[in-house]
Amino acid sequence: MFGNINLSVTLNISQKALHLQVGESMKKALHESYELYENNGKPVVWNFTLEEIVAAVNNPEKSNHPVLMYMRGWMTKYYREGITDTLLNDLNAIIENIHFSKIIAPSDICSSESELPQKIYICRSQSILTPEMYAANDFSKLLTNGDLNRLKSCSFEECENVFLGRPQSKWCSKACGSKFRVRKKRKLDAQ
Repeated sequence: MFGNINLSVTLNISQKALHLQVGESMKKALHESYELYENNGKPVVWNFTLEEIVAAVNNPEKSNHPVLMYMRGWMTKYYREGITDTLLNDLNAIIENIHFSKIIAPSDICSSESELPQKIYICRSQSILTPEMYAANDFSKLLTNGDLNRLKSCSFEECENVFLGRPQSKWCSKACGSKFRVRKKRKLDAQ
């Protein structure tokens, strides 16, 4: 457990596992704090941005990471059904056994713009954390901090992709927008 490991060693090992970059939605899992997963007393290294998760949803054959596979399931369910009691109950059933401890680390180990010591949340579980648990925990943070408000479906009828965009965005790519306009013009020309 982390209580038995020298703090500086733990944090040096886990810097890759921490969600570090300020202001990016998934790079910093809990706002204004760092987060680390512990599994069988060892730090778990993985870090996905919201953009990488959306890419995994759109290209399942290219994403073979088990956590991203579960995230794809959560994102798809959210986009198709919205926030339902079933979605929340399913999430809660998985994440209710995940607990966080908090430690304070000096700023030379966890850098900060303010140069103040930083709080680090260590995720602990009574059982071995599974990819499903990681995915449910991170999806719950996306859901509750509003990052999914930017999630949109491509307006091109033959495209099933989702993307992150501004409220007026309609297409996942320039190619889909171009195809949409060409088909619309051809339809008008044919009349």
